[in-house]
Amino acid sequence: MEDQQPQLTKQERRELRRQEKERERSRMIRRKTMRRVFIWALIVLGISGGIFGIAQLIPQSSHNQTEFDVTQECVTHGRLGMHIHPNLSIFINGEKQDIPANTGIVSAACFRPIHTHDASGELHIEFKIVKDFTLREFFKIWDKPFNQEQIFDYMVDEEHILTVTVNGALNKEYENLVLRDNDQIIIKYEAKR
Repeated sequence: MEDQQPQLTKQERRELRRQEKERERSRMIRRKTMRRVFIWALIVLGISGGIFGIAQLIPQSSHNQTEFDVTQECVTHGRLGMHIHPNLSIFINGEKQDIPANTGIVSAACFRPIHTHDASGELHIEFKIVKDFTLREFFKIWDKPFNQEQIFDYMVDEEHILTVTVNGALNKEYENLVLRDNDQIIIKYEAKR
């Protein structure tokens, strides 16, 4: 005897096709949803990994930078990340001031990051990594006061001015001036004209 399938009416066939289409549509929606969830998970993981990677490149805290004391750092001539030579001249009432040789040299094994070898005014800036150093830090090593109101024991007042030029151009950064290789820095304290 032959297996006979019951004959479906036209309406029942339509209903079966509609149900099949509905099941297929539900499967497609689930696939798309799962694909979207997977893509977003990859994006979130990628962003998290990127942030973590960047965080590893940045110093762990800004507090390390504020604790940097140039008068406590020792460098030697080996394994340097930077070695530059700005020149500094200081004039007080027209007289050139000496910048002593060996300023910042503690011993043969310990140089401060900014130091001199002779009295020419050439500053040697040497450090294990590339870093900005300022005039403030050199004067701190030298143990002499310098800011926009004072150099050594000389104060700006109604009769005297203090100027800083870098490569011939007036500079208003004073102690905050970042020292660059081969810069010609001149500090002058003089009577107003």
